[in-house]
Order: sequence, then structure tokens, then C-alpha cells
Amino acid sequence: MASVFTTEGEGLGKFLGVKPINASEEDLESLKKVLDSKVSDCVKTLKIKRVLGSWCIVCGSIPTQIASYDYNGATKIERYCDSCVEKQFGRSEQ
Repeated sequence: MASVFTTEGEGLGKFLGVKPINASEEDLESLKKVLDSKVSDCVKTLKIKRVLGSWCIVCGSIPTQIASYDYNGATKIERYCDSCVEKQFGRSEQ
């Protein structure tokens, strides 16, 4: 599902920008171990949510970028993988 927000500030909110997800090396290593293991998909999904906050809003894969929007003083956060952030915003921030 695509966002109702746009980069031009049309729709419901004002686009604030895209930045990489900030996760510790320890958390990322722990996530990698779980994803490489034979645990259930449910456990993998819960680990992704705990470490990265959620999954890519477009395709459901592991997110690497966060897009922020301002809506009358409230901030909306959407997570994207590199591929989907490129499609959505035409670039990937590093």
C-alpha cells in the first residue's frame, strides 16, 4: 500500500525526508543470526519488528530507510527497503 503522503507536501502531510534506520551492530548481528536460522517465519517477523520497528510498508521485506512526514505537528514514520525507497522517492539516502 502506497503512502497517502507525497514528497510535494500534497495530501495529508508534509514530507520531511528519508534517512537510514539507526540500529546497533549488536542488534543487526542478532537479527542476521535469527534470519539465517531455521526458526519459524513468525519468530523472524517478531525479531524484525523488535530490531527495526516494522517491515517495508510496500513489499514487506527488511527495511533500511525511514521516511518522515509532518501532519499538524505529529510525525508519521514509514519504513522502506532500499528498492522501494528508490521507487517511491527516486533515491536512497545513505
